[in-house]
Amino acid sequence: MNLRRSLLLVFTACLFSNEQASAEVRIFTDTTGRTIQGELVAVNGDFVTIKRTADQQNFTVKATNFSEADIAFFTKNGLKPTAAPTANAAGTPATSAPLRLDVKIYSGKSEKNTRSTYEKVQKITYKIDIKNTETKRDMPKAHGIIVVLARVLSRDDESQVIGREEFDVELPALKSFTYDMQKPITTVHDGDRWGLRASGYVFVLKDTAGKVLNVSGSSENLAKNQENALAMKVNDLCASKDYHSLGKTGSTYSAN
Repeated sequence: MNLRRSLLLVFTACLFSNEQASAEVRIFTDTTGRTIQGELVAVNGDFVTIKRTADQQNFTVKATNFSEADIAFFTKNGLKPTAAPTANAAGTPATSAPLRLDVKIYSGKSEKNTRSTYEKVQKITYKIDIKNTETKRDMPKAHGIIVVLARVLSRDDESQVIGREEFDVELPALKSFTYDMQKPITTVHDGDRWGLRASGYVFVLKDTAGKVLNVSGSSENLAKNQENALAMKVNDLCASKDYHSLGKTGSTYSAN
């Protein structure tokens, strides 16, 4: 009887000890400096659940949102930290997060009448500004392609590629790059019946592996169908609805 009682006391003491350990109240600090007083109640993968002392409310958040001291505390209580990202050749941590780029496209268009009252000559140029807004990550070598299209006024729902240029660029953190189209575009039209009138553009920036870093289009439809637009060459005709190539055509397109 005494032995059974002794074992029961030991078992009870163990339970009390574990309960005290799991119910340790401490002040947790996140990576922005904000604090919360509470106790760690659960560890699940990369996430931890903390019960706030003030209102007994539970919060489940990623462990890496907290300070190194708190992460060490979580690890002591069952957290298995994930492997840190490896460093690249430049010594900066490797990451798969998308690069933060600020891309702006500026169009320059001028139009004037010819000797004919109705005939108009339109000249179009585009300028592309790219800024790497990352503070520590460089943008490796990338390839930019801009495709410029015009409506074929004599045909319903058809467009024609009137300009296409490509260039390479690489940008250190917080640096900018500007590209001016090298070949100005000239079209001729009468307003609404015949000829070509510039209708829009699509610009795509890809890394050397072919991953798209940025897509900019003058319309949502063009941006959505950017792969079809990129497959076309100057003078190719396409359906304006989906920008699928229909073939080549003789045209009123000319370039200076």
